[in-house]
Amino acid sequence: MATFNKVSYANASPKGTGDNRLNSIPAKAKHVNDLIDSLETGDNTFAGANTFTGNNVGTTNMKTVTATWAAGANIDSGAIAIPANSIITKLTAVVTTAFAQANGTVGISAGTAAGGTQFTGTLDADSLEGTATAVAVGIGTSTDDVLTAALGGTAIMGALTAGYRAAATDVHFRAVSAGGDFSAGAMLCVVEYIMLTPGA
Repeated sequence: MATFNKVSYANASPKGTGDNRLNSIPAKAKHVNDLIDSLETGDNTFAGANTFTGNNVGTTNMKTVTATWAAGANIDSGAIAIPANSIITKLTAVVTTAFAQANGTVGISAGTAAGGTQFTGTLDADSLEGTATAVAVGIGTSTDDVLTAALGGTAIMGALTAGYRAAATDVHFRAVSAGGDFSAGAMLCVVEYIMLTPGA
């Protein structure tokens, strides 16, 4: 976790004299200290494209991975690492490169290993798409029913289970084509979680 150290009489260089010394230090130490106060305790609005990395305690964190078809009837995300003492709150997958597959249903599940279903229960074979030979970009499914409806998925991925993770864990997504092999496709896999204690 990042910490901020304010400019003080003790650590400032060069040192001036008088009660207004902080204002006379190069880079306007008072302005720096006001900024630190704002970052640590203020209500801040960040404009532009800002990226915050790491795991933040007590707020919703998000990790994403793009899973791309390589071969066969599955598309796997690989491991998405979630820190210990976390609550997984939502899992979502959305198509970013159109799926092409043998005619049949497409479902998505998530677990602690490739093909696992610990987080979503038994695979719902048509949670992403009913019988079809393609799935369009933007179609998705989630453990959240409102988001699933907004993304045009056939059904939720599954009711989220085993959300509290006392130990660090991996989340793996898998898309399964029931009719046979995929020939193209990629999906963005999203894990949302809250870290309860620092240290990961």
